[in-house]
Amino acid sequence: MRGLAKVLCALASAAILATISSSADAETQPEADRWQFELAPFFWIPEIDGRVTAGVRVRAEGVVGGFLALPVSATVNEGGLLGGSGHFEARKRRVTLFLNATGTSADTVGHLDQVFGEATSGNVHSDLALVEFGTAYRFVERRFAGRALRSFWIEGLAGGRYVHLANDLEVNAGTVGSSAGSVPVEGKADADVVDPFIGGRWSLGLFDNLAWSFSGDVGGFGAGTERTWQLVSMLRYRLPWTPPSRPVWASAGYHLIDLDQRGDEIGFGRRTRINLEFRGPILGLAMQF
Repeated sequence: MRGLAKVLCALASAAILATISSSADAETQPEADRWQFELAPFFWIPEIDGRVTAGVRVRAEGVVGGFLALPVSATVNEGGLLGGSGHFEARKRRVTLFLNATGTSADTVGHLDQVFGEATSGNVHSDLALVEFGTAYRFVERRFAGRALRSFWIEGLAGGRYVHLANDLEVNAGTVGSSAGSVPVEGKADADVVDPFIGGRWSLGLFDNLAWSFSGDVGGFGAGTERTWQLVSMLRYRLPWTPPSRPVWASAGYHLIDLDQRGDEIGFGRRTRINLEFRGPILGLAMQF
């Protein structure tokens, strides 16, 4: 996978800072025959890196209709974006039902293929929204003797993921085959699909009020996107105060999403394509009830 080595290095360092908000009371009390819930909002500060290929219509002399369809690829790289996510889950014994939502938006300058003469860059606007729903099953759980808050567990994940990724490309381009001045052209590469996904997650209690967890999944398989995968790693600390007698956890970590989507034919044997990676730190709070 593109950039996987770089991702693993980032996650190795993020392991000192990271854990996923999940399976709330599994870390705080023995298994109970009742539903247990967790709600966790997060603030995400990702950067975007990758490539977008869109089809644009350029005015061309000698072409029927006066326009020529051209594929244009833009390489983008921008940091300091603002985004957010939310996590809700309900657990009873070993089974967990969950719902996640993640989103961010980016305005970047993309470096273009050399198809417009002197034009070398254009503006790229990208909107990302993910909604995930599914279930987790706990295969392994071990508690440390005399340490009610310390445990180790492993879960398998499966579910569906709605992906909305809209990319608008704008560039000033000269008229093909003419000495006329530049004219603005626009192209789009969008995805609105639903993917299946599978994965796993685990959590390790480091101290009585501190846990480290990791989650990863892969989806798409050509059903919606060609491939979408993500990794989340966080540290979670149980705060000393408990409003309405409910545990509250502060979380800090790293979240990465990688998407590869191929769309319609746009001429010259090429299709629209979105190959983007969003990665960055996340901060949040989780309340259990």
